[in-house]
Amino acid sequence: MKIENVYLRSFVISLIGSIMLFILSLFFGKNVNYSWEITMVYFVLMMLAIIGKHFLKRYDNK
Repeated sequence: MKIENVYLRSFVISLIGSIMLFILSLFFGKNVNYSWEITMVYFVLMMLAIIGKHFLKRYDNK
């Protein structure tokens, strides 16, 4: 499955990663609210990283 839109692709990848991280934090962490905040931060950072990597790759090709 190849998603062409970089924003959609980064959103999907970040969502999958965040859900996995959240499930892990539910197993290992007792404080659920805290793990939810960590998951949100991780989600935003991962999306920004994927979008940034895409634009860096685009500028390298020029």
